[in-house]
Amino acid sequence: MSADGTVTRTVPVTDIAQPKFIHDFAITTHFMVIMDLPLTFDFNNPLKHPVNGESILLKPEIGARLGLLPRTEIGQQALGLDSMNKLKWFDLPSACFVFHVFNAFEVSQTRSATADPEAALPTAVRLLACRMANIDMAIMRDPSYFKDDMVMEVFQFDLDITTGKAAQTTVAKGTYGEFPMVNPRTVSIKSQYGYMASYIPQPGTTWWSGGEFPRVVKIDFDSGKMVGEVAFADCIPRKSADGVVSGGECRFVPKQPSAGAAEDDGYLLTYVHDEAVNISYFVVIDAKNMLPMASVQLPQRVPYGFHTTYLTKTELDVLKGVVST
Repeated sequence: MSADGTVTRTVPVTDIAQPKFIHDFAITTHFMVIMDLPLTFDFNNPLKHPVNGESILLKPEIGARLGLLPRTEIGQQALGLDSMNKLKWFDLPSACFVFHVFNAFEVSQTRSATADPEAALPTAVRLLACRMANIDMAIMRDPSYFKDDMVMEVFQFDLDITTGKAAQTTVAKGTYGEFPMVNPRTVSIKSQYGYMASYIPQPGTTWWSGGEFPRVVKIDFDSGKMVGEVAFADCIPRKSADGVVSGGECRFVPKQPSAGAAEDDGYLLTYVHDEAVNISYFVVIDAKNMLPMASVQLPQRVPYGFHTTYLTKTELDVLKGVVST
């Protein structure tokens, strides 16, 4: 899709065996990353799930893979494909599921691109995402279906274009969460920092129950460690010490309009809810130092689970122009 909202290219992905629950994707400079993971829509299965009544089932036996679709001629050449409409697939070492990704980018290259003599062919791609080894959609309604391997961990997926092999590694081990976010200026290129709503697993509960997400954490992908956290309860004027204060996806907004600013020099914007008094707040967090900065009480509840975005007045004016035409 072009900047003015025009669809410029449509690619049918025909080599996926059956309907899949594909919830997100990522892009790099030269590729789109498509996740073919084994959470399936099995419409022909008469045995519906006993809780959610749907035929959305994890089938780990069919495996998991990531696909690279070229966005440019250089990407096509790097993958050795004879068409821009074909994908190169990479089998993952084990089955898993991913709702949302942080980012993806190219991590190595060789200077031999004939499509552009001044450019280089990428030889590897890294995807950063929140990974689940197992999932049962029934846990959204009944926490008793939760199993220990259904926690959401930060994972690094490395795709070696030269060998066709894929590897996966845990990042910030022991830190669990979802709704990942990076500085939008780093989308498709290397990110050092990522942020996500986080929870601490408790026996018999899931991230859909028992408190949702009580904090936001900051991950340094270079060191592989969690380097900061803010409890949502510390972001608001508590009216009661009881109950849970939970939040969701945080949007990163750079402080400076210049692209030369530090990657983590910005604000995290999100909504949180104080369950004891049923009040929601809009909050602002310093993304560099991970400190609460401001909160605004809202006139009504904002439900959990909503995605976020942020538009400057200039961006909003451009969007209005696209919509109006």
